[in-house]
Order: sequence, then structure tokens, then C-alpha cells
Amino acid sequence: MIRRNRLTPVAGLALAGLLAFGTAEAGTLTVISDTSAGASANWPVFDNILGGGTSVLFGRGTASLGSLDFHLENLPGVTTTSTTTPLTTAALAGVDLLIVTTFYNSSLTFTNSELAAMHDFLHGDGDLLLVAEATNSWLLSGYNELLADMGSTIRYSAQRNFSNVVVTNLPDTGITAGVASFTVNTFNPLFGGTPAVVTNNLVAVTVQDMTPPVVTPAPIPVPAAHWALGGGLLCLGALRRLVGRKPKLGAPTRRS
Repeated sequence: MIRRNRLTPVAGLALAGLLAFGTAEAGTLTVISDTSAGASANWPVFDNILGGGTSVLFGRGTASLGSLDFHLENLPGVTTTSTTTPLTTAALAGVDLLIVTTFYNSSLTFTNSELAAMHDFLHGDGDLLLVAEATNSWLLSGYNELLADMGSTIRYSAQRNFSNVVVTNLPDTGITAGVASFTVNTFNPLFGGTPAVVTNNLVAVTVQDMTPPVVTPAPIPVPAAHWALGGGLLCLGALRRLVGRKPKLGAPTRRS
């Protein structure tokens, strides 16, 4: 016969507490569907995306974000690196912000091992920024596959919004805090995440916190039999103390 260990009520509650408070915090994914967004007017948003980090890695080169690379490199205490070599867990160790970008209408391809390393990085303590846009449907499908591999619900649409506008009414998000405006050129509208830059009711920048929601376990009821047993033991203990109590030394004893 196989014996199965059963959790006592106290042990069950302790385990539930560990599960509730042991959820690891993951990083933040930001998607910008305008490859010209790295202009100096938008640098305050990128500063917020970095969020006090000091190590930035451009995982597929800087492409159209050369001026942004220059800006980040000149922030106090910040170091940026650009690479086209395969992304590995070792390469991402110590990185605060991974930026993945490509030129307009260009592909982004990664090996399975790279995708796994990026996923673990994002779901660990790293932040990921994706900056890409395209008109070709197969390129957009590739961007969406990348997002899906990261565990994100953000998706690109095939629609194009032709505009060159300074958006001033920015939603209240972590990356727009204290930012007055964001300049948007033609972009692919995005779906999912928390919109950060919206024009004509279309989303050009969106953010997703990858930390899983904390699910508080339901309290484990204590069976009535356990309470009855506990109460009986308490009563028995009290009775034994009364019966076995000895008179205090020096105290008079009653005689019948």
C-alpha cells in the first residue's frame, strides 16, 4: 500500500503563505512600432524605460537607434554595448535593458536557444525593449512570433498609421511619468499591453509587466474533528492538573 503524506492544517497554511509571497518578480516588455522613435525629443521616455539601470545591450545592433545609443552611453554610470553575436544566458548576465531593433521592413530572427535565453532574462529581472515596424505581413508575423515566444500578449497589426504628430496627452504609465510629449511618425498599431502612446485611437507604444499575478490561495478549513480533539485534550489536561494539584507548603489542610 502506498502511503500519501497529508498536510496538517497548520502546514497547509504555511505552504499557502510561501506560495503567495514567493512569486518571483519579472521584467517589463516595451514595444515601439516606429523605428524613428529614437529621436532626441523622445529620449525622456527611453530614460524611463531604462529606469535607473546601468547596463544596456543592443542585441541585434543599433539599426536606426544610433542617436539613442549615443544618448544612453552618455548618461552617468550607464554602459551600452552593441552586438550581433548570438544571445546567451551568459551574455545577458548583468544586463538591465535588452534592446532588440532592426531597420524598417527588416526581419528579426533568433535561434531557439537565443529565444530561451531572452525569455529567461525577461522573466527574471531584466527589461526588454522591441523597436520594429514593417509593411510586409510575413515580417509582422515574425515580430508577433517573437512576442509570443516571450510570453507576451502584445501583437502587431498589419495596418499602417501615416502620421507625423507630437502626442501630448500621454497616458499615466511608468515610462511616460514626467514626460510632456512623444513624437510619432508612421507606425503599425499595436494591440495588448498597457498603451503608453496613443494617437487617433491607435497605439504606437505599449508596455507589459511580465510579473505573473499573485494568486492568493483559499484558506484551508480545519476539520471539526481537529477542533473537537484539541478541545478534549485541553479539558483532559485541565482536569489532570486539578486532580493532581498538591497543597502549598505551610497552608492549612481541612479535616472533616
